[in-house]
Amino acid sequence: MVNLRKNLYHNTAGLTGSGINVFHENMSSNVIAYHRWLHGGPHDDVIVIVNASAQRFKNYKLYVPVAGTWHVRFNSSWNGYSPDFHETNISTVTTDENCELSLELADYNVLILAQDPESIASS
Repeated sequence: MVNLRKNLYHNTAGLTGSGINVFHENMSSNVIAYHRWLHGGPHDDVIVIVNASAQRFKNYKLYVPVAGTWHVRFNSSWNGYSPDFHETNISTVTTDENCELSLELADYNVLILAQDPESIASS
């Protein structure tokens, strides 16, 4: 997590910047998502999705501010952290034509997503 925050892999520069936009708040389900950026664009834009509830979602839908394919850079549900976790095996998710993502969220889960240059949707 610290390596992502410091952008040591050169794909999460957004976590070093001051740009933040909370674009999804679902108070009834305790899910929040926000966009972080330094300058914007591939290897910079980062999406953080937090499920702060005991409920698991098999098909959670939300609209993101940037279209394309997003790669999971951090998944707090990984069984390597604890065998008690309900791991979600997501490596990438792609928006539809309306910038909507559909993904599985484990209980008490944090996902950090970022894009690669070839992942950006064509305009």
